Amino acid sequence: MVSYKRGWSEEEDQLLADKVIQYASKGRAQLEAFQNVAETINRTPAACGYRWNAKLRNVFQEDLQQAKKEQRSDAPSHQHPNNDQTSSPSALQSALKFLKSLDEHDIHSLEEIQKIGALKKENNQLKKQLAYFEQAYSHAFSSTKDH
Repeated sequence: MVSYKRGWSEEEDQLLADKVIQYASKGRAQLEAFQNVAETINRTPAACGYRWNAKLRNVFQEDLQQAKKEQRSDAPSHQHPNNDQTSSPSALQSALKFLKSLDEHDIHSLEEIQKIGALKKENNQLKKQLAYFEQAYSHAFSSTKDH
């Protein structure tokens, strides 16, 4: 079972940073690192991704850039253009963009993300109910005008 309310230890932060940097040095996706660490420390990949983007990315930025630079220097120079990760947005890039947007709105926990999801669902249900009542109201008054 995954725990949602416990804080992050220094060891967990370091493990997450080490894995992200290790995966970057091999040209692998950060999402893979998040999944790997999540299994190890009993958290969700989303929680790991959020922690990386909200708290650790800036701290380990130089290490990450160095790992990416080393990976590029090891890569073959005859890569196919479709293998270029910057040519089109990937699911990982979309997820990271989403996580960054959460940080901009000062959302700091998975619990808050879940509450937002529940509120969006409730909002959609209320919109449907409103549309139903508006339609019923419209029909009720259109039938009284006919008589």
